[in-house]
Amino acid sequence: MNVITKYFSPPLIGTLFTTFLACASLALTPSANASLYTVTDLGTLGGGSLSTEHTSARGINNSGIVTGYSYNSSSESRAFSWSSSTGMQDLGTLGGSHSHGFAINTNGEVAGRAHTSGAQYEAFTWSSSNGIQSLGTLGGSSSTSYGINDSGDVVGVSDVSGVDRAFLWTSSGGMQELTSLGGSLRDAQANDINNSGQVVGTYETASGDMHAFLWTEADGMQDLGTLGGANSYAYGINDNGDIVGSSYVASDDVYSQPFLWTADGGMQSLGTLGGAKIGNTSVAYDINNSGDIVGESPVSSSISHAFLWTESSGIQDIGSISGYGDYDYSNNAAYAINDSGEIVGAYSTSGGPKRAFMLESTSVTPLPGTLGFLGIGIAVFFWGVRTRSSRSVPA
Repeated sequence: MNVITKYFSPPLIGTLFTTFLACASLALTPSANASLYTVTDLGTLGGGSLSTEHTSARGINNSGIVTGYSYNSSSESRAFSWSSSTGMQDLGTLGGSHSHGFAINTNGEVAGRAHTSGAQYEAFTWSSSNGIQSLGTLGGSSSTSYGINDSGDVVGVSDVSGVDRAFLWTSSGGMQELTSLGGSLRDAQANDINNSGQVVGTYETASGDMHAFLWTEADGMQDLGTLGGANSYAYGINDNGDIVGSSYVASDDVYSQPFLWTADGGMQSLGTLGGAKIGNTSVAYDINNSGDIVGESPVSSSISHAFLWTESSGIQDIGSISGYGDYDYSNNAAYAINDSGEIVGAYSTSGGPKRAFMLESTSVTPLPGTLGFLGIGIAVFFWGVRTRSSRSVPA
């Protein structure tokens, strides 16, 4: 299994020394907590030699099972299921060459899209018992599923006469169109569904702008508005009905900010990592049931980093903690987070291809008093040096 787990960020010794100093300084604040991070490279299905042969993790369930897509040795992209015990498994296609996994539920069922023998993408679900199954279309030539809940209900997009339409698929009712506020001639796409059957996505308004929406069976489609700009996009919803996505703002309608929408507070900006605005966007992709949010945000004019947002700490850069020698700290993103706080996404390598990762945070409660913190610093430092010297990491 081509999985590498490393601790701390490079250069290792410098980071360990920084950890040592941080532990010592915490003697002045004995109530503080420190965090250690584990980054796991999820490997590939054999591809990755070309700059376009990316591997990306897009969904994770509460058991730590991950889905996404990876290229194989034949340069074909394939949806995968990954776990720490099985490694990365190819989920196959619908008769064609390519497939992509985008979401996974508690039961390990995956939703995504796959090529048919006619080289058209169709929405699919995959399970260990039934394998890969097509969900069909709304009558057009293609479809993609982006979200799945624990009941196996699936949402996504299907073309109808050249117009993208949001759909909800259930085992009893099949694929049904979610009527758009913009009318039948406007595009719409559903991106996620929670266990109450609430659906979020984006639709085209009568004026041609794109707005985030919330759909429920009782009330139909509800426009969530924007942060003052023209466009907004909803990508994730948790079981509390809290929604995340991105929106343009009134002061600068050329880039987006991540948002959190709640029934009580409406749409609020989560802030950014401070990078250049022009040509860059900040996006929140997922939210867990504790309200922790992940996404990506620019840190300069050409580099974007994954972020974690929590109510207590706000937006935090988690895009520069990798321990991999070929990690170039650019264009990494966090796409999903589970209720245990495990995060998955993709990071760039110096060679070009992106690689899928899983990030885990381990809280450490400090010992009281100066000697306790110094002891932690010394133990972490020498443990890290010993681990570094004993671990073999493939190039």
